[in-house]
Amino acid sequence: MGSHHASADVAMAKNFSRILKETLSFFFSSMNEETYNCALRSVVTFIAEETLPFAVKDASLLCQAVASTQFDSSAGTVGDRSPGLDALVPILTEDLQLRSNKSAIYRLRCLAGAVRYAGSAVLKHREAITAAISFALSKTEDKALFKTGCKLLRHTMSSQCEEYVIAQCRHPMRTRGGCCELILGASAELRGDKVLWHVPSGIQLDFTVTLLKQFTLKRLKDLGSPADGFNLQQWRQCLRVLRYSLRGCSGILLDDNPEVILSQNIEICPKEKATAVLIQRSSEETFNTLQGLRKRLCLNLMDIKSLIATDTADCESKSSEPNGNGQHKTSGLSSDPKICAEVIGKMLFVCFALD
Repeated sequence: MGSHHASADVAMAKNFSRILKETLSFFFSSMNEETYNCALRSVVTFIAEETLPFAVKDASLLCQAVASTQFDSSAGTVGDRSPGLDALVPILTEDLQLRSNKSAIYRLRCLAGAVRYAGSAVLKHREAITAAISFALSKTEDKALFKTGCKLLRHTMSSQCEEYVIAQCRHPMRTRGGCCELILGASAELRGDKVLWHVPSGIQLDFTVTLLKQFTLKRLKDLGSPADGFNLQQWRQCLRVLRYSLRGCSGILLDDNPEVILSQNIEICPKEKATAVLIQRSSEETFNTLQGLRKRLCLNLMDIKSLIATDTADCESKSSEPNGNGQHKTSGLSSDPKICAEVIGKMLFVCFALD
């Protein structure tokens, strides 16, 4: 009975979080400019003055809703902006190294929520966000803080390389003359709504690849180097960073090179075609990094699986030869369930889930 009630509680909590997320999103996105600015000041005051570790997920959803993309037609063309992110980043990234671990985790979780759908506004704060990720991933002795850094890395990458609806288009509305001005009191007509999207640019893709190289590919390259020796904790943390990175940038890992995809005469997926065009518009360094990256990651994971399999085979062959302490000789890699689960799960993700 205890297990049954625990499962029901978890399901209820997930449902509550989903409803809270949608409610906050609709609430902030339906405000006019004056009302939104007043609400933003209240949220900024609340985040700056309160630290609620036991309500960190709800606070993160609040930051996500208030910092989601908004219309920006100031330059004559409709784009995206995020006044919420501009207001929250200085507060959430200030003096992280001077705070307690719980306080730092709280602010980094809120920051991860704020950047999730913030669009191109993230680029204005790339230095502060990168420094926050670096701070969290440097705390290898604190599992919770390290995991928070992984989540921030994932959401920052996905916000810069994925397309998503601008917040004010998430509910039915009427627009005047094809512009983005909301007409209050007018009945919504879905066929008349103009849904606008945040579409990543080449500069945003460059930032995504910079994060990928700095925090993921470098760790993967240094994994198991002779200078460091075998470090089980290093393996676990490297594979965890890789898992969250893949979840953040899976949309830009293509099966083939962009020029090959665009030269095909057969009908291809519009998403794949658009991603190939986006990669071609990025910098040369980004283009070279992404070219064949999915294949290289698959080969790296296959090498790790081979190490695990070889170690397992050696253990089985020597199962009748205990050492002096009455224990079998193992390197620890094949006998660690977390490492095995990470490798197998990521291998399946890279090979199949990205198709």
